[in-house]
Amino acid sequence: YLLTFIVNPGLPKKKLSIDCQLSIDLVVDNPDMYCKICQVVRKPNSYTVHCFSCNVCTEGYDHHCPWTSKCIGKGNLWFFRVFVGSTPTLICYIMVATAVTLGNSF
Repeated sequence: YLLTFIVNPGLPKKKLSIDCQLSIDLVVDNPDMYCKICQVVRKPNSYTVHCFSCNVCTEGYDHHCPWTSKCIGKGNLWFFRVFVGSTPTLICYIMVATAVTLGNSF
């Protein structure tokens, strides 16, 4: 959970100075490459979506997670999958440990 929450989900960098002309050409050719709200140029061939819950653009956007209150994207997707996959295992462990403890007390 902690790594899912801490790791950057894939927020694009806001620098336009180095590749400014290339960025301007891409935006003119394809206006969907520029997010007016975040003021970032999205990379070509990347699934970058603006999340209205977080009010940021996220590369490799999967969804906005209500458990972490953060976007899940290419940067933290693996950690999120491990978190979701390990949760049922933890629940089973707690149930067995509780049953054994209660069984020993009677």
